[in-house]
Amino acid sequence: MRAETELWIATLLPDKVALYRAQHQPLPTDNMQDLIGLGYALVKIFEEGMDVYMLLVRDSDLAIEDYSPNDRPDSEWRRVTDACFARPWRRIPQIFCFSREVGHG
Repeated sequence: MRAETELWIATLLPDKVALYRAQHQPLPTDNMQDLIGLGYALVKIFEEGMDVYMLLVRDSDLAIEDYSPNDRPDSEWRRVTDACFARPWRRIPQIFCFSREVGHG
């Protein structure tokens, strides 16, 4: 297992919070297939005020060999979702890590 963990932050527009939530309930099937194909083991989005945090754990052993997301009509989903942001996704650098093999909840 070669797991990579990343944390991202974005800031929502106040009048777009409900729309952003709705875009993920449920997440479109094509988006889920991409997460699986790219080897994501865990994806969680948290909300605090106007900020949303996305925790990603990707395991290259879980990725489908030579998988490439299609340029398919998720562009409408992405267009609507991207319009929800006052500040787009940006990666938060990690400064410390302690890890033990435990289940994610």
